[in-house]
Amino acid sequence: MQTTKVIKIEISKIKKAAQILRAIDHKKRSHVLDYVNNNPGVTVTECYIKFRCEQSEMSQYLGTLRHAGFLISEREGKNIRYYVSDSAFKIIEAVNKFAVKNP
Repeated sequence: MQTTKVIKIEISKIKKAAQILRAIDHKKRSHVLDYVNNNPGVTVTECYIKFRCEQSEMSQYLGTLRHAGFLISEREGKNIRYYVSDSAFKIIEAVNKFAVKNP
């Protein structure tokens, strides 16, 4: 028999979590996140060349991922370099565990 655990459900936090997960529920953005993970410190230029898209489109993808907390950025002269954030690893790990338990 399973024990029942009572938790406080905060709708605002659930909505925020859904908004964060929507950032990677997009084919190209999830590929971009994977690319940055495998190539830490990439620039917008490197990304849009790799994905063969417009610079403005790639900037939007990176900005969405950064705003959601999946990426961090560092300015290096004229360039901005992107890295996967520590919180992204925690989010993805939690989602993976949840998905395994609830297929």
